[in-house]
Amino acid sequence: MPPSLRTFLSVTDGWYGVGGWIELVRPCRKIDWLRNTASGERLIELYSEADRQDELADLFRNALMIAGGEDLWLLDPTDVRPDGEWAAHEFEPKYGEAERYADFSALFHASMLLMTEEG
Repeated sequence: MPPSLRTFLSVTDGWYGVGGWIELVRPCRKIDWLRNTASGERLIELYSEADRQDELADLFRNALMIAGGEDLWLLDPTDVRPDGEWAAHEFEPKYGEAERYADFSALFHASMLLMTEEG
């Protein structure tokens, strides 16, 4: 687990009301590999079809799901910086797109800014 997420969870053990289409940054006991979840299995199957985007299927096979709601926050253990931080992605199923962020902190702060602008 990347350092920024470990630190965040050591203080919060999850976070409700993140904003946007994310309901919850999951507490430690509920963080899991996306492939181990029912939604992950469906996404991997759907995006593994020949006419789909291969990079998303690879992301779904490898990603750690740390937050969810209508959208998903995923961390990619195959995309790690020298400081140990993993790339983060916000996947929006309704659009079939994943936006990449440098790390968990960048994704969380972007979400907080969006919530502040909406509020």
